[in-house]
Amino acid sequence: MIENQLQFVREKLRAMKTTEWRALAKATNVPYGTVYNIAYETRSKDPGYGNVYALYTHLKARRKAYAQRRNVEASQATPEEAPLSA
Repeated sequence: MIENQLQFVREKLRAMKTTEWRALAKATNVPYGTVYNIAYETRSKDPGYGNVYALYTHLKARRKAYAQRRNVEASQATPEEAPLSA
């Protein structure tokens, strides 16, 4: 389970801009250096379950919020008007 979470976090970190990592580190209370090390698999092969879990839950919630926002926007889009029949 931890390996799946770690892989998820690494994929999401690598998809993000590195400039976003500082805000993520602050929001999750995970040191920036640890975020960097997790993303690039440097220094430690075991970044600590607490750090991985904090990043995992934050990124998962962010992904869910984004999906919900897209669904709301799609439901609020005005459909094209149907042609009037004579």
